[in-house]
Order: sequence, then C-alpha cells, then structure tokens
Amino acid sequence: MKVKKKLSPLLICLIILSALLLVIAFFVLSKEKVDLKQDSDTSYYNSYEYGCNSMRIYNGKRFPMSDDYMVYKDGNLYVKDPMYFRADIYYSDRKENVSTSITSQRIENIEVYCDDGSLYMENHATQEKQKLDEQSQILFFDGDRVLYSVDKKKLVIVDAKNINDRKEIDYIGEIFYISINSNTLNVITKNEYKYEIFQYDVDTYLQKSHFEHSTLSNLDEPAIINDYFLYCCKDLINTSEECTFLKYNLKTGEISRAALHNYVQSVTYNNNKIYFSAEKSEWNIVRTTVEDENNGLWEVDIETGTKKKLSDECVFDDLLATENYLYCYRKDYLLPRGMDNARYKGYILKQIPIS
Repeated sequence: MKVKKKLSPLLICLIILSALLLVIAFFVLSKEKVDLKQDSDTSYYNSYEYGCNSMRIYNGKRFPMSDDYMVYKDGNLYVKDPMYFRADIYYSDRKENVSTSITSQRIENIEVYCDDGSLYMENHATQEKQKLDEQSQILFFDGDRVLYSVDKKKLVIVDAKNINDRKEIDYIGEIFYISINSNTLNVITKNEYKYEIFQYDVDTYLQKSHFEHSTLSNLDEPAIINDYFLYCCKDLINTSEECTFLKYNLKTGEISRAALHNYVQSVTYNNNKIYFSAEKSEWNIVRTTVEDENNGLWEVDIETGTKKKLSDECVFDDLLATENYLYCYRKDYLLPRGMDNARYKGYILKQIPIS
C-alpha cells in the first residue's frame, strides 16, 4: 500500500509566495516606462470620439462611451489608465495618479461626472461639490468651462471656476461634434445625412455663422480646423477598407479630398495637420498585424495634402496631437491582443516630435 505524501504548510506558503513574486515581476518588467519631454504648447486638445462623449444608461446612471484616453491642457497631459479606472496626470515637472472613475472627466482639480441621471462638478482642491443639472450629458470640458445638453433643446455653458456664470444656447437637432478653436465655439448637429454647422463667439456666445452640409456618407472622425470641416469616409462595401479624408471649405462651400489611405484606425488633428495610424490585421485566435505598405503612423498637411510616414509602428488605440508632439496611446493587455481585451496591465504611451 502506497502512502501519499502531503506537502508541508511551509512548502505550500513558499510555492504561493513564489507565484506571487513571478506575477509581480511580470507586471513590473513588462510595463514600459513613460518618459515625456516638456511640451510648451499652451492650447487645449482632447482625443474624444466625435469631440464629445456619447452616453449609455446603466442602472439609471449615465456613462461615457467614447474612447477618450487623453486630454492635453497647457503643458499637462491627462491619461486614463484602463487597469485601475484612474487617471495619470503628467505635469512638466512631475507625474500624479488621481482617483477618478469611468463616469467622469477630470482636468487637474476639477472633475465633472454623471450620477443618478444628474450632472455634477467637484473641485478636489476646495472639496466643493455642486450639481449642474438633471438629465444632462457631458459634451465638452476643457478645465475652464463645461458644455452640456438639456433634453436636446438647449446647450448650457458653465464656468468651471464659477458655477453661477452660465449661458444658454437654444438649438434643434442631435449634436454630432463640439470644439472650441480660436475663440470660436463650433457645434455640428446631425439630422439623417444633413449636417448643420453653427459657430459662436466664445465671449458672448452669439452666433457668428451657420452652414449646411449634406452627404450620403456616414461621417467619422470630424473636426473643424481653421476654415475647414474635416472628416473621413469609409466605404463599408469595399473590402479594401479604403478611407477618404474630405474637407469642406466653410467659406466657399467646396468639397475636396485631403488624403486617401487604407486600413485607417485612430485619427487626430492639430491646427494644420491630420495624423492617423493604419494597420492591416487578421484574426487567428489572436489579432496580428499583416505586413502592408499602408501600415504605420502618418501625417497629412491639410492645405497641400502632402502625406509622409512618421513611424512603422502602427498598433495604437488613440492619438492626440499638439503643435509640438504626437502622443500615441495603446492599451497594454494582459493576454495577447484579441484573446481577452478586458484584462489590462495598463497602457503604453509614446511621444513623437512633430514640430
């Protein structure tokens, strides 16, 4: 008769401890260090999908749905960490981790978030929490002002430093895009395939101009840069995944092509360039990159259409461009890409000079 040997409690503890140390070492050694150079751009940029947050309802609460991983404001870069549902803020001289949630937008000490169908703003420096409105949706927040919609009937602008300083704009239609450039508030509304572009003075919020643009294409990655309404169109029928960047001249009403490229993934803009990543990929248990001349990081001059390749690296989930640098963000998955995209080690962030 054979006697089964039992492992001693000490040996079991050593095995468990060794396994934990291996896991910790895997996370530490496999996570790339982020070392950013100081960015002197004093403007505001975000990587919000469509320039604003679409929302979903879950247990009576509103949650942002867009892939808004990065916000840049006056030298500070706000980056979401998908592993901890927190944010990292990279200042010019230090890095901080701030506690936040997927239901909020935070820039420095000001946080705007939805809870129980209402919109709140909280100043973490003064510990003040104030209710902005009920049944509201965050559309735009740049640290200085909050823009949100109420029942798709009006657009409310609130000063982030003074909640009593608020203005309202009446509008009709579904808001498709919002941005603030050169002291101009740009609002695009959508009604089927008709897009209306409204421009307001940011000091008075009086309307300066109004344009209408109709197209049979579903627009993606819109932006208003200088005198152009830019967007890209992907042919859902064409299996080549061809993507056309178009520009609508707000002064003349003319439409022209800015660029043509295949396998476009993430797109961003600064004041005169389009930046995008392109990757041809295939699925075979995991998602892998297929070698192709279109792959890489690309830059397009909006005025001339000149296109140049910045890098062969092409796997990125989000991009943000200032005047000086292109910030490239990729979620760092625990398992190979495509196997379990809900488990993260964190994120990988690269900074590429473009000035």
